[in-house]
This record gives sequence, C-alpha cells and structure tokens, in this order.
Amino acid sequence: MSDDRRNTDSKRAGVTKRKRTEGLTPSERSLRARMAAHASWANTSDRRARTAAGRKAAIDRFERQVDPPATASRGRAVRLSSRTR
Repeated sequence: MSDDRRNTDSKRAGVTKRKRTEGLTPSERSLRARMAAHASWANTSDRRARTAAGRKAAIDRFERQVDPPATASRGRAVRLSSRTR
C-alpha cells in the first residue's frame, strides 16, 4: 500500500498522526534536544561563520549601552564597548 493511500485511510478512520515527542518525559525531550544540538554542531564546518550574527549583535548591544545617543565617534564607541565586555 502506498504512503498516500495509508494516510488517506487513517484520516478516514479518525486516526491522527502522533507527534514524535508525544509520550516522552520532559527529561527525555531535553536529552533528545541536547543530542540534536551536539549533532548539529558536530556537522558544522565553519563555527565562526555560524556564530557571526550573534557576535555582531552582542557587540552592537555593548556599543549602544556605552553610548546610547550615539554621540561618540565610531572608534571611541568600539574602544568603550570592548572595555565594557
């Protein structure tokens, strides 16, 4: 029986498809998520590129905290933010 037909038959019978996490305890779901994160990072060839957007956002946030009205020069703001970190 094809997958399409099997799905149609189960819909007619009132059977709903179960989620993959259904029936797992909170600790099992946590373990599954942790394993997926480790696998994802293990398959990442360029970790620096993967985290570039987050690092840029953190640096920008520090610069805004040090100079909220953005009155300092860019170089001074960078120096101040690097000291703030």
